[in-house]
Amino acid sequence: DVAVSYSGGNSIGVLFGYGNGTMSSVAKFPTGNRTYYTRITAGDFNNDGISDIVVNPTSRSVVLVLVGYGDGNFDTQLVFSTGLIGSYAWVVPADFNNDGCQDILASDDTAGAVFVLLNICACRTNSTILTTTSMYP
Repeated sequence: DVAVSYSGGNSIGVLFGYGNGTMSSVAKFPTGNRTYYTRITAGDFNNDGISDIVVNPTSRSVVLVLVGYGDGNFDTQLVFSTGLIGSYAWVVPADFNNDGCQDILASDDTAGAVFVLLNICACRTNSTILTTTSMYP
């Protein structure tokens, strides 16, 4: 599967792989009016074994998580504040605090900082709740 972001759009696109070397046409999922997106990545943020999508709008202080159902659909985005207001360089999913849940690192190349959103309970409740930590220069 391939997820793509659009410059100047209010959605992301996903091309689903059929497992035989071919892909579906683009399925679009709304992300609201957030100008355009610079980075997109996938991770399992509610610990259900199904990929979710993270995108970050340029010049906004948020990251968006679209929760995957595993059937080709994604739920309405969850919006998490980062406090970063510049141009994002990276959004990286990883378990930064070793609790078994995927967290999100967002970097801001304008401020020269990174911000970590810790996933505090998804591993126990199948919901996605991220809290912010400090910004690191």
